[in-house]
Parts: sequence; C-alpha cells; structure tokens
Amino acid sequence: MNKRRFFNFAWKTIGATTVSLTATGLACWRVAVHKLARQRRPYRRAWEDAQLGISVDLDRIAKQAPAERPLIYVALGDSAAQGIGARTIEDGYVARIAQGLEAASGRKVLCVNLSVSGGTAVTVLGNELQQLRGMGLDGSLLTPDVITLDIGGNDVMMKHLEAKTFGQAIENILAQLPTKAYVANIPSYGFGNWEKRAKLFSQKVDEAVEQHGHTLIDLRTYSRSLPTWFYLFRRHAADLFHPNSAAYADWAGMFLQRICADNNWELPQEQNA
Repeated sequence: MNKRRFFNFAWKTIGATTVSLTATGLACWRVAVHKLARQRRPYRRAWEDAQLGISVDLDRIAKQAPAERPLIYVALGDSAAQGIGARTIEDGYVARIAQGLEAASGRKVLCVNLSVSGGTAVTVLGNELQQLRGMGLDGSLLTPDVITLDIGGNDVMMKHLEAKTFGQAIENILAQLPTKAYVANIPSYGFGNWEKRAKLFSQKVDEAVEQHGHTLIDLRTYSRSLPTWFYLFRRHAADLFHPNSAAYADWAGMFLQRICADNNWELPQEQNA
C-alpha cells in the first residue's frame, strides 16, 4: 500500500469512527434527556399526594398548642423545587431541606411543595399563592415556619419578557408572603445572551428580596464561582438546564445554613461535611 492510499484509508477510518462515536453519544444523550422528561409526572404526583394528606390535617394542627405543632415548610417555585434532574425525588433540594429541618429542629416537618414544573413568576402569583391561601397557610389558619422560593429560570427563557416586568412580578410575590422567606436568585447560564438576561433578572430578585426584608440565597455567586466546564457537566442533568443531585445538595446546604443560623439551630451533620 502506497502512502497516498494509506492516508486515504486512515482518514476514512478515523472519519467513520468519529461519526459512529458521535451518533452513539447523541443516542445516549437523547435517552438521558427523555428519561429526565419522564420525571415530571411521577414527581408532581408524589408532591400532590403528600399535599393532599397534609391538607386534611391542617385544621387539627391549628388547634394544637404551638409547641406541639410540626414545623410547616412551604416550597414555592418551578421544576427545580420539584427536583427535576435529580436521581430521585429525595435528592432534590426541597426534600433535602425538609430532612435537614427535621434533624436541626428536632420536630416533625410537614413539607408542602406547591411548585410547578415550567413555572414562572406569573405561575407563582396566579397558582401557587392561591393554593397557599386555599390551604389557610397565608396566616388565616396557620403561618408556615419556613418558606423557600426559587423562580426565574423559565422567565429568562421568555424572549419577549422584560426584566422590569419580571421584577414587578417578583416584588408582588414577596409582598404577599405571610412570613420571611428564603429566596434564591437565578444561577448562571454560562455565557451568551441567555447569561446576560439571567444576570439582569437575577438582579431584580436581589433588589426585591432586599426591599421586602426576605433572605437571599445567592445561587448566582455560587454558580459563577465554579469552573465553567465543571458547572455545566458536573452540576447539571443531561439536558444541561436542570441541576443534578450534586447541585441540589449544594443548594440545600446553602438554604439550610441561613435557616439554621436564623433559628439558632445546629447545622445537620451532613451539611457540615
């Protein structure tokens, strides 16, 4: 075989191998993304079932002495609060916070997760806060001991939504919460125009949290502190949009640090690790 024929053969082999590996990689990625999409229904159903069980018990709890009541934790937000992207629903940050609150406070925790996959600031206003009122958890029956909120990731992706309009919606949400809440801003989108929008929208969250006296959980600084490749591939699920189990563990730790500090509770051992 002469050199020319050898190099032609070699390039064809390399090309075929590259195409094969790329096709295999894309196929695996599609399977992973499809599996992720299939989490939405069972995760939503699990939270809804838990919520129904809690709803029928709230009247009885309201009649108990405050010291005898369980700790009521309400989560508001989008698919991140649902736990989409985690290996299991227990690996999501809301479930982790609930577990951590029980360990830190020594009380049973009732976790009321009103979040909605695909949720936006308008969803929180028109749906989640309405459910909060319907359950009497707006202070009319009971006041939650802890409220967390993450919202804005989907708003960033709405091209025609202006940061000013989003900021007004966030201010409206925070003005209606019945007690001090722990509010996450918007993590980094890495680079490009989406990152520019994420920065602007996150600033609106920061401003509203300060204005209304809530506590900011600075996911943006956390995400920006990580190397880009590590953040994208080690702290995201297969769709490179939702956080993965490791990221949710980080998020839960950040929330719990502030919540425990405010209540003079010792941080659970797992979060100290």
